[in-house]
Amino acid sequence: MKQLSVDARAFVDGVTSYLGHEEKAKSLLPRVTDLFAKVTREAKKQSEASVVTAAALTGDEKKSIRDFLQKLLGHEVTIETKVDASIIAGMKIEIGDWVVDTSLATKLDEMGRALMHA
Repeated sequence: MKQLSVDARAFVDGVTSYLGHEEKAKSLLPRVTDLFAKVTREAKKQSEASVVTAAALTGDEKKSIRDFLQKLLGHEVTIETKVDASIIAGMKIEIGDWVVDTSLATKLDEMGRALMHA
């Protein structure tokens, strides 16, 4: 997983340096595709997922999330759930280095950063 983090950092640095150079940006597409494929392959090897929500999940909600992740990854997955009211709403799912963050706290933070750079 450490190599995956190094690859991700290189990817972010590359995108940042090529912004505004359309012909150079096109050359990043293969790297973007490779990185996403690598993250997906690594996630598919994981059997444990962390799910963080602002409120406790019901048994049916946990089952629905677990079933969805199992279908997505193609194998059995166990989920560990945590309650963190600071995310306000939405959820954050982590499987290895693969993260899906739909929390309202993250969206508000992203909006704040965008406004500061506007």
